[in-house]
Amino acid sequence: MNSFDRAKKYISYARNARIFLVGDKKGIVDEIELERDIIKEFTEDSRISYAEINTNTGEGIGELFEKLALQIIAKYNYPEL
Repeated sequence: MNSFDRAKKYISYARNARIFLVGDKKGIVDEIELERDIIKEFTEDSRISYAEINTNTGEGIGELFEKLALQIIAKYNYPEL
């Protein structure tokens, strides 16, 4: 079972939680191109958020935190922000 399959299993247990799936190793394009389509379909069907990051280079981490912050703001409905 790969890490994506394990994530799907855990997500199925947390239906009332706010879930944000994060894929590491954004730079490994050739190996994950097919998985991207599967992940996109899964996250859209499950109505969860998804982001890709690279912890080695820091790519995508700022955008991830921005998306998380915007979701928190939206949840608490602070229109002035």
